[in-house]
Amino acid sequence: MRVGSPYMAHALTPGRTMNPAIEQCRFPWMFRAGRGLAAGVMLAALLPLAGCGQPDDVGPPVRLHEVASIEITFVQGPFEDVEEVHRLQQGAGQRVFERTSEATWRGGQATVTTGTVAPQRVAEVLRAAAAPAWSRQRAVDMAARRLRPDALIDEALPRNMSSPGCTEADLRKRMGAALRGDALRAQLLDYYSDAYSWTDDAPSLRMTIRYDDGTETVVQSTSQKVRMLPWQMGGPSSTPRLNWSVPLTEAIARVLPPTSAAAERLQGTSYRHMTSHLLLTAQAQCATGHQPP
Repeated sequence: MRVGSPYMAHALTPGRTMNPAIEQCRFPWMFRAGRGLAAGVMLAALLPLAGCGQPDDVGPPVRLHEVASIEITFVQGPFEDVEEVHRLQQGAGQRVFERTSEATWRGGQATVTTGTVAPQRVAEVLRAAAAPAWSRQRAVDMAARRLRPDALIDEALPRNMSSPGCTEADLRKRMGAALRGDALRAQLLDYYSDAYSWTDDAPSLRMTIRYDDGTETVVQSTSQKVRMLPWQMGGPSSTPRLNWSVPLTEAIARVLPPTSAAAERLQGTSYRHMTSHLLLTAQAQCATGHQPP
């Protein structure tokens, strides 16, 4: 993950950080520009936007013209120690959403950048957050369709690597057998299980959508897995409503600065923990003389 990027370009006053805000995940209400008749025009233009192309993805109407602000907080620790706050609100004339982003790295001086986000992108976030929740199996099926077994193996297996009783070709054959069809889906289901985790990695992302009438939509994840799945709808609770929506992850990433740590985390595609385990299994099979499938 790149944290020393052009995104962290403009320093705030010395000593200013957003640590208290991050820790509390609560920020002052954001001041908005007045709204005009352009809201109706903008909303009408967004109505044709499609979701994921399936009837069960249709949620309630998008309340784009009623959005007061969207706040996205992201923490990445413990070693990278990145903290970010991204705030979006409708700009004057409501042609775009204005975005203000603050970031600190390893407790240093905070930086701020600004930008604009197309209303279509914000509408995608609202639609994905309001749509019926995805199941774990649906997310796994999508991942299995997108993944290329050879690329997964390349990520875990260095070139010219051999193991006692196995050549590189043997290792690739063994790993490939676990990354085809139903076997790949089984590996992904295990990867996305609650029992699968690792140390030295503690991401946290919370998105709060605030509306004019005072209502809020809260989405949060502390998942280490690819796309930070699953999402907790409504924030932490004793009985969280889990959502494995890939479109929700992708929609949130698109409203963030592309070089932000949060966007890079959401768009990451590395399954190295899963493939490293498969490599160890293949090496163990070689050592015991197990014949490849």
